[in-house]
Amino acid sequence: MLLIGSDMKSLRYSIGPGLLILLLCTAVVAEENSMPADTPPVQQITKSADPKNVLEIDQTVLQELDDGERDWYKRFQQGILFFDGWSSISEEILASYPEEQIVEKKPIVQRLGVKIGSEWCKDNDVRRIDTAMLKSWGKQLRASINQGHEITTQTLLEIENEVNLILENEDQVTLVSPPS
Repeated sequence: MLLIGSDMKSLRYSIGPGLLILLLCTAVVAEENSMPADTPPVQQITKSADPKNVLEIDQTVLQELDDGERDWYKRFQQGILFFDGWSSISEEILASYPEEQIVEKKPIVQRLGVKIGSEWCKDNDVRRIDTAMLKSWGKQLRASINQGHEITTQTLLEIENEVNLILENEDQVTLVSPPS
């Protein structure tokens, strides 16, 4: 049952905030679990001949993740309600380049997505890349797209350098997040 506009307001007042939250959470879970039939499972994403397919990754990355981490990695790639996935962001980034540069830039975008996603998908108590970082980097990338592909390339490399520092160091002091 889909409620729109004033019907949703009356429902909110008649069932209370707790049940409304439960209903909204159920809708979010249903949205996350509804995948197009032609979407391959994460375990089956492999190299393709299409230079614009940014979901192709090395199979060994997925094999190192447990089932829960693979689920979160898939969410990172495909997005969830209110958040675009890396696949969508990657398409925007690559679309900002002239056609002849896409093949050259794709591995940079892909490598960055694998590095970020394979760290972010881990349990909160061990991961070194958090959601605040994802939001910040996403804003930086989207802003750079509007400034031209040279700025986009510079932004990609800056973010990749920061990600490399984060993954190499245990201190987690970055340009995005303060020391913990």
